[in-house]
Amino acid sequence: MRKYSLRNWFLWICIPTLFVIPIFLAFLSANWLQHVENKAIQQINDHEENQRQWLLEVVGGEINKWENLNWQQQLIPELAKRHIDLRLITPEGKLALVYSTEMGETDQQVPVTLHELETPEHGLIYYYYPPPYVAITDKDQPIQQLPFVIWIVSFLGIIFYHLWYLKRSLLTPIIGIQKANQQIAKQNLNFTLPNSQIEEVEELLHSVRSMQSALATSISKQAKLEEERNLTLASLVHDFRTPLFTLANCLTGIRSGIVQDPDKKERYLEICQDKIAYLQQLLHHLQEYQKYAPLSLTEKEPVDVRALVERLLIGFQRHIEQKKQHLRWESPDEPIIIMGKNHLLERVFQNVLDNAHHYTPAEGTIWVKVQKIHDQVVIIVEDNGPGVPKEQWDNIFQPFIRLDTARGTYTGGSGLGLAIVQKGVKLHGGSVSVESGEMGGLKVEIRLAC
Repeated sequence: MRKYSLRNWFLWICIPTLFVIPIFLAFLSANWLQHVENKAIQQINDHEENQRQWLLEVVGGEINKWENLNWQQQLIPELAKRHIDLRLITPEGKLALVYSTEMGETDQQVPVTLHELETPEHGLIYYYYPPPYVAITDKDQPIQQLPFVIWIVSFLGIIFYHLWYLKRSLLTPIIGIQKANQQIAKQNLNFTLPNSQIEEVEELLHSVRSMQSALATSISKQAKLEEERNLTLASLVHDFRTPLFTLANCLTGIRSGIVQDPDKKERYLEICQDKIAYLQQLLHHLQEYQKYAPLSLTEKEPVDVRALVERLLIGFQRHIEQKKQHLRWESPDEPIIIMGKNHLLERVFQNVLDNAHHYTPAEGTIWVKVQKIHDQVVIIVEDNGPGVPKEQWDNIFQPFIRLDTARGTYTGGSGLGLAIVQKGVKLHGGSVSVESGEMGGLKVEIRLAC
């Protein structure tokens, strides 16, 4: 339904309808009343003319019988039927008949003003009959007040309509906003606001609805962040407690002299060194993950994705050969340029390659493919290591999420690598997803706009 500003509604709807419609209806009723009056007058005139013609033809045509009693007795029933009061005076001036519908045949004078009608033979007919209709032209008749009554009724009706309109479009929304503010103060966002046909009020309602939606989103995000924070803290405690417990046991055994065998002592020292390296890696990943939290790409630079991935693979070649893994590399010959941050994209691709190298067994294969599809560059890294169940694909990018598969923490993962990947890709406006690969392992696909 169309909406109006309060000013336009008052100037172009309220005022015109408040005066124009009542006047128009009163004008129509006055015209109708005039039409009915004219029609009634015409009917009265026609009736009078009909009576005159009857008197001239029937009464005046038999002037020689006016003094005949039998003729008079036959005439009286017809006069009574037509409600005519009659006085007949012969050409000689003699009173032949006096008849009144109220008094019957009498010699008394009829106490009303009679109409005079002269016959061709110079006889005089004095007659009177009541009009068949009420004289609506009489100013004292109630029907004459019809236009004024219609004007008053329509005027009051329009006033009540505009009051109802203001209540629905102005008063009710304002009360709704007041109640909504009270609910917001109680941290209850489960409320519904009415609509309004007044633009200013509807804009205010829209602002409150937007605030309601923003607050609901903020509360939801805050709850989710709180949940993630608690999960992160719990995971950090777990990830630090396990290696620290191992370090404490090993160092206590060496220091207290429980471990005397040199080979066993050397083994304990190697375990301590591995746990320290794990803690260092965990701290490094925590620092990298924290870097992405407040970061936004305000300044971008051209980055050749094909050359960047190829350079990382050259650096990985030694680690791949040490584990006796095989590498398949597919890419176009020409550069694929996107706008972004080179060092951030390098960390993203480094983590994906680290993940694939980490979980690919000896003699396994890592398949890396870079291609341009329409206006996107697609980077695919696939391995034939332990896969991830489909129901856990959505959680694989969450920090510190432990998957119930062979891709667990016993291999030394920090649980932050793919979380950093997702944050970096989103900063560049891209998307990252995982699925089961053709070789039975995990397939990671990154899409970035060119």
